[in-house]
Amino acid sequence: MDVGEMAVKKYSNWKELKYMGLKKLALTFTGKLMKKPKEITLSCWDAEELSYAQVEYACIDAFVSSQLGMHFKGVFESVHGVHQPVRTTSTCPLTPTRFVTSPLTPTRIVPVIYYPIVI
Repeated sequence: MDVGEMAVKKYSNWKELKYMGLKKLALTFTGKLMKKPKEITLSCWDAEELSYAQVEYACIDAFVSSQLGMHFKGVFESVHGVHQPVRTTSTCPLTPTRFVTSPLTPTRIVPVIYYPIVI
């Protein structure tokens, strides 16, 4: 299911959600601005090998989508209380600094557990 559709189902009285993409949803619900450079967005995604920047971009998209999806399904509400959308702008980028070197396999990076932040 599309994360945008999940947002509309959860907040049915908030009509603007229907037209928001992932970047805008992330900003609205976490207060974090996703870094989505046009040169990566518009790059060749059907290449036999993706660049590091493309893989990083895809990982961040997948990670943010999963976190927003869990929020919209109520996974965080049972542990952290009800989260409401953040109506603020932020220049804090959601970057790979949210990834750390794995202690078990130092050559790999793994995502840090992230919970939506309510400001």
